[in-house]
Amino acid sequence: MANNGDATARGTLHILMFPFVAFGHISPFLQLSRKLSAAGGIHITFLSTPANLPRISSLLPASPSIRLHSLPLPSIPGLPAGAESTADLPQHTAELLKFAVDGMQPQVAALLADLRPDLVFFDFAQPWLPSIAHPLGVKTLYFSVFSAAATAYLTVPSRRSNHSIANIAAELIRPPAAFPDSTALSAGVPAYQAADFSYLFRSSGDTGDLSVYDRVLTGLTGCSAVVAKTCMEMESPYLHYIESQLGKPVLLAGPVVPEAPAGSLGPEWTTFLDRFADGSVVFCSFGSETALNEEGVEELLLGLEMAGMPFLAVLNGATAAVGKASADGSGARLVREGWAPQQLILGHRSVGCFVCHAGMSSLVEAVVSGCKLVLLPQRGDQYINARLFAGDLGIGVEVEREESGGFKREAVRDAVVRVMEEEKGRERFDKWRGFFMDGEVQKKFLGDFVGKLKELAYGKSSNNHSIANIAAELIRPPAAFPDSTALSAGVPAYQAADFSYLFRSSGDTGDLSVYDRVLTGLTGCSAVVAKTCMEMESPYLHYIESQLGKPVLLAGPVVPEAPAGSLGPEWTTFLDRFADGSVVFCSFGSETALNEEGVEELLLGLEMAGMPFLAVLNGATAAVGKASAGGSGARLVREGWAPQQLILGHRSVGCFVCHAGMSSLVEAVVSGCKLVLLPQRGDQYINARLFAGDLGIGVEVEREESGGFKREAVRDAVVRVMEEEKGRERFDKWRGFFMDGEVQKKFLGEFVGKLKELAYDRENTSP
Repeated sequence: MANNGDATARGTLHILMFPFVAFGHISPFLQLSRKLSAAGGIHITFLSTPANLPRISSLLPASPSIRLHSLPLPSIPGLPAGAESTADLPQHTAELLKFAVDGMQPQVAALLADLRPDLVFFDFAQPWLPSIAHPLGVKTLYFSVFSAAATAYLTVPSRRSNHSIANIAAELIRPPAAFPDSTALSAGVPAYQAADFSYLFRSSGDTGDLSVYDRVLTGLTGCSAVVAKTCMEMESPYLHYIESQLGKPVLLAGPVVPEAPAGSLGPEWTTFLDRFADGSVVFCSFGSETALNEEGVEELLLGLEMAGMPFLAVLNGATAAVGKASADGSGARLVREGWAPQQLILGHRSVGCFVCHAGMSSLVEAVVSGCKLVLLPQRGDQYINARLFAGDLGIGVEVEREESGGFKREAVRDAVVRVMEEEKGRERFDKWRGFFMDGEVQKKFLGDFVGKLKELAYGKSSNNHSIANIAAELIRPPAAFPDSTALSAGVPAYQAADFSYLFRSSGDTGDLSVYDRVLTGLTGCSAVVAKTCMEMESPYLHYIESQLGKPVLLAGPVVPEAPAGSLGPEWTTFLDRFADGSVVFCSFGSETALNEEGVEELLLGLEMAGMPFLAVLNGATAAVGKASAGGSGARLVREGWAPQQLILGHRSVGCFVCHAGMSSLVEAVVSGCKLVLLPQRGDQYINARLFAGDLGIGVEVEREESGGFKREAVRDAVVRVMEEEKGRERFDKWRGFFMDGEVQKKFLGEFVGKLKELAYDRENTSP
């Protein structure tokens, strides 16, 4: 089999397709494979298990650009031998297939190392795939086989919850935080639908296995990009929302429009259908994997009969209900069980209406065939699809439901009569039918999609934007960020440019960026621990919880213990000469270094302040000759390590000029030293805003637009913090807070209690 090196040498993009072992998932991967193969210049390896390959092979064209590859499905307890797809198993046992697929990781890793494809398309059940593909330099694409509306409403990061399943159902009635307004889902969903969705959050009990939601979200956050079988014309509000939640590109394959079906209808269907006028027959089918209970089938058939139009119904469980409905297979009614050639039936000239479960493929097939839609969704994403088509797109009528989710025959009748007799909505239907059938539009979707795939495969970055564009975005806070904080107005451009390193992967290797690693950890964990408290950072903590939907356990601020030992004479000889609180101590830690110009400006600024100072700075020696701080008199300048906490605790030190490392800030406040903040990188910029802005303790050195600073700005900040009494009350408040042993003891006790709840009470763990 061709490897990636061979494919690249030929200018061919090599894609590995790896769907979950359910034909509802395999089919969209096959449809996309056929489209990509037809585009040319793409080689596809389609991966599944041995028992699935014969059917997969029958659904693919005989093409040298598509090859099949099988890997055995590992056996696991409870999974019958030979069962390799959901069609082989009852629903409760089919769950085991996810764990069997998990067992394929070593085989898949070896295959990727051998083939080295450019891209891997994977499914919800394989959230581990990015972790084995990215180190090999293989980009990964999470292929969502569901509508963007379903992803946006159900599986974005802000949907995460730490509540029980019953409480999750209550939360699912409402859309997640920052959900777009003015969509068919903006007002939420009925309780019975929310209860159905809650299965996504249910793990497999005591085993601690990942829930479907955890699998989906881990895949979405860990992949290089997301692929959706939709377009902006259909789902733009949902797509924009998903991108804002994930911070990564969503590549659009376009709606999967069915190819013309092969063959023709047999007489078992045409004998009935040929007898009726064009567009007069109602066809009802819920697919092979969706079954109504006996009462539901009965109400549905009676409702169709009450509509007074000829109908063909192919329903699981129809036989038992047929005797109660008068649809006996003669006259204007034909009722069957089992499989039906749905697309061929929809294309028959006499069929004018399709009553269905709102599976996405069925919906598009019906519109392309010119059949009006009556929607009766039964589970999961079908409810979302029905809202999308009947609500957002304005094509189709949804059967009215009772509060419990049940429906009556009269509601079926009313929906069928309305859609068949009303002209309202015909214009929208014709618009969307024309859109789906427009070959040039579909060709453009495919061309744009292939172009994006090549950019992703051969480009340096898997991010939605270049690092420069990410820096521009980082100037502003993220969506729904809290108002009235020191960060609500954003940050200067030089700080945003510094933050952009978080989003930079390691070039051609495809390694995860720091952001990807952090977000994957945050979304995959049971809970988050932060070394802070509500008193200090409540707006930020509430925002994090709303975004992640999981608990943030607070360990309290890490207050330093009293340091061991005492200052040596190399420090006390200088410090003991000065009055209490009169010395300015300046240190940036052992890992932060200013350039020579920065050290010079800092030392000259300290000297201009006219106060005794002790500076311990990397690179100070070269700059000392230019500043008059020569280590004598009221100045002592050193390089290397210093016993920072002991120096801060010396009676003569009253001000600390530092880089705003969090530990240094708390140490200074506890020691009673006022703060002058000169952050140099990363989180130091944020810490400075928190302390000087939100808490009101400390003064930040004024910076130039480039991020540089002048000696005068250092002087002004030191003089201001040492001479002004403004802010003294707030400083004393926070110092007392940090030093209050009872407060710290309470933080620890509550934190330990939360840890025990999380460890021992499964109702309080992330589902």
